[in-house]
Amino acid sequence: MLSEERLNQISLREARASKGPWEFSTPEGQDWTQQARDYEFIAHAREDIPALLEMVKELKSCNEELQSLDSMQQVMIEKLNHEISRLRESVFVLEDQQRRNLALNLSGN
Repeated sequence: MLSEERLNQISLREARASKGPWEFSTPEGQDWTQQARDYEFIAHAREDIPALLEMVKELKSCNEELQSLDSMQQVMIEKLNHEISRLRESVFVLEDQQRRNLALNLSGN
């Protein structure tokens, strides 16, 4: 994963570079296939890097939102678990009262 410092360095280099679009060309009559591929990669970096930086920024923002939602979910789960425990205790008390009432009714008949 890219650190915040590394992203800042990339952003700074991107901001300092000349505005695009950049172009490339190979000398006439020479087979510069690999060099042409490399130059094409470099030339497209002017458009690609800003797009990738923007995507990283958006993904980091989404990640922060998801982490926030996860925290809220954890709080809700804790509350629900507490409520489940409370309800189980109430059921236990009610069942106990029902057993006692049944025992009283049976012994009174």
